[in-house]
Amino acid sequence: MVAGALALIGTGPPFALFLVGIALAGVGAGLYGPSGIAMLTGVAQSQHWGRALALHEMGPILGFFGAPVLANLALRFGDWRVPFLVVAGASVIAGALFLVGIALAGVG
Repeated sequence: MVAGALALIGTGPPFALFLVGIALAGVGAGLYGPSGIAMLTGVAQSQHWGRALALHEMGPILGFFGAPVLANLALRFGDWRVPFLVVAGASVIAGALFLVGIALAGVG
């Protein structure tokens, strides 16, 4: 949902599409919190929950550092739409890798 919303933002010039894309991205990202933590605690053994959650929480920290770098690089090669399309593509790849990892782990 987030990848589709970001792709919508990155491809459509009308401001209405931008607003719809932002709303859809917010809904999609909001669904992650409860389901992401449930998946994490379901995959990791209970004695390793602290490590798993600590590793999981590195994501926002890396995002705070990586987002400006990604935006700067993307804007050097295009207009304001490029970062949205790059993150949309990365989201699709990350989702596919997650599904492959879950399938290989035999979870779900």
